[in-house]
Amino acid sequence: MSINKSRSQLYFERIFTGSSGVPFRQIPKTQYEQTYLTKQQAQDLSQLLESEISSYYYKALLSYMECISALQNNLFSWATVRLYYSVFYAIKAYLACNGIAILRAERKLYYIKTKENEFFKRCADTTDHKGTILTLCKLFKNNDLLLSNDIDGVNVYQWMMRRREEVNYRDMDFHDPNAPEFWTDISNEIKSQGIKKVIDKLVNDDWLYCFQDEYAVLGIPTKRLILTVDEIHRRSKFIDIDDDKKQLIDEMSSVLSENSTQAIEIWKRT
Repeated sequence: MSINKSRSQLYFERIFTGSSGVPFRQIPKTQYEQTYLTKQQAQDLSQLLESEISSYYYKALLSYMECISALQNNLFSWATVRLYYSVFYAIKAYLACNGIAILRAERKLYYIKTKENEFFKRCADTTDHKGTILTLCKLFKNNDLLLSNDIDGVNVYQWMMRRREEVNYRDMDFHDPNAPEFWTDISNEIKSQGIKKVIDKLVNDDWLYCFQDEYAVLGIPTKRLILTVDEIHRRSKFIDIDDDKKQLIDEMSSVLSENSTQAIEIWKRT
């Protein structure tokens, strides 16, 4: 199977291999941490990252909308997994929007700010997901509203990761159509009020529900997506998404209100 690496990852590899013909995996690991970006490399990497924002944002949005469809069919396990991925990709888009690249060198994960004289630094974890999330927590702990509080002593991103691991790995069974305990309140509200009102409630929430374990599994991804869309607009980043993809999202979001779709679908922002 052919795998398309990100353009920023390919550029990262070329920085060290150049025209030498030396395989990237043979580059000494210490060399990464002793290398800093030149002005041209910083500009090149910044442009490449900007071109990747659209892909990460679309992955985040599509994952979120797949969750909406799953919830309407009482597929809570699938909804949990898709919401976790929505959070992860929304973080990737946010980091790219801020000129921060997450790059892999074999079993090591690095991050770098696309500025002249910046060095490649090791992420706090070697896995793509946890390493990326911990990098966001490190660099934006004073700026990310989702890091302004926690849930029972755990930050919201770790909380989401645990819910995904619980569904994927720890529990022997998928219990659908029955809701896990952390879905109970939302499930009851969807049944009594409909998905449109529930999503509206979380979109309009004044940063309360996303920190309550009764609502967090849907509240955190909703707010994370909104924060990413806000940042894309604030930084005036160009988002290029094919019309057929927009049409798919529009069809999937037809059950939501205009207020909610404007908050999470970037092409509907006024």
